[in-house]
Amino acid sequence: MKSNINKMKKRIMVDMSSTLIHHGHIRLIKKARKYGDIIIGLTTDKEIKKHKGYLPELNFKFRKEILSEIKGVKRVVLLIGKLHKNI
Repeated sequence: MKSNINKMKKRIMVDMSSTLIHHGHIRLIKKARKYGDIIIGLTTDKEIKKHKGYLPELNFKFRKEILSEIKGVKRVVLLIGKLHKNI
């Protein structure tokens, strides 16, 4: 009896801030989709402000909603520094 492990898709983690979602994000997701199920680690508004010096055009909730609807994206998780927390 073969193990189900061989049948499992790989999970591909993609870290994004997606301050304003554009064609480059879509191209990245399409390429990543070739390798497995995509999980996006999405940066918080606070972290974007801290590291980039501005708030994103779209807040976290809206960025998450848009990214969640893209084909191949299985989950969008909150990215906190190097740690990820499911939301």
